[in-house]
Amino acid sequence: MAVDTTAPEYWLNWRFMLCAIWVYSCMILAFFLIWKYEAGSSSPGGNGDGGVDSEEAARPPRAASGVVYLEDCWKPCLEQIHPGWLLAFRVMSFFILASILVVDVVVDGWSVFLYYTQWTFLLVTLYFGLGSVLSIYGCYQYSYKNCGDRSGADHGTYIIAPTGESAYNHSIKNPCYSKMHGGKEIAGFWGYLFQIMFQLLLGTHSINVVFMIGDTALNSLHFPWFRIAYFMLWTGVFVNVQWIIHANVSIWWPYPFLDLTFPKAPVWYTLDEILTVFGGSSAALPLLCFIRPGYEAQTISAGKMVSSQLYLCAVANKNIYGVTSLQFPSSCCYILQQMPRTWSC
Repeated sequence: MAVDTTAPEYWLNWRFMLCAIWVYSCMILAFFLIWKYEAGSSSPGGNGDGGVDSEEAARPPRAASGVVYLEDCWKPCLEQIHPGWLLAFRVMSFFILASILVVDVVVDGWSVFLYYTQWTFLLVTLYFGLGSVLSIYGCYQYSYKNCGDRSGADHGTYIIAPTGESAYNHSIKNPCYSKMHGGKEIAGFWGYLFQIMFQLLLGTHSINVVFMIGDTALNSLHFPWFRIAYFMLWTGVFVNVQWIIHANVSIWWPYPFLDLTFPKAPVWYTLDEILTVFGGSSAALPLLCFIRPGYEAQTISAGKMVSSQLYLCAVANKNIYGVTSLQFPSSCCYILQQMPRTWSC
């Protein structure tokens, strides 16, 4: 028998209170992680201590774990790959996914967006749309730089820059991305949004994962562990939207375990939140193992996380030989090639 979800007694009970506690606790934890770590990632420097010697002061500031460089949004992970290939893949993926999304809405109506999987599908489509725009910008920068290098090499001339100004100061080319670190531009709003969308989508499935694996294998984006908080928020927002819709309109639930009349609904909500924190992105778990007290969280290129369990075994064996700080090589294929045959899990 259908239950009226708009009735007050449907919500004013202990089951909803327990479910709400779990959902909002997860969202509060997510906001805390963003507040604690995202603020530090907006600047390239670390925690500025007053007592630094002259030798440390002369060094360039160390990049924070969550800093996103603009070139990471459009540059392939291997220098031998032209950015145009990544652009072509993203444009093709965008049009394919957008076409499928339009067909779904035309055939089944807007009710398809009641499903979490359709939310994810929409986000994947927007990801490739924004990625295509960033790749177009990157290809322009890549061509501009290469043309300038070839022109200088062909003419063999010296250009004397004005006093106090560099003729090749890229920080003044685009006022939207004026921050620099180590000769690389720090991404602005759209770059950080693209990075966040990328991490939200690493836990996708179905046809989405085919396109995400391709983009992950090509791009240079990283995976700061604390941004799993955005995945927690994403799931929490979905649940809240479902509650708001069903509180105003008595319709079917897209997933039976969301129905609050189910006696074990708090158990299902609890399991959902636990899986969101620890299983929302399978690549986040290995990262948590490498957080060292007193140091910033290490970041790794997401294109090198295809086999996280294999990497964990490699790290465990490497630690035996006294290696204390490890980073991923330039590609996951390189990891497999460099592992000695004596290592075993």
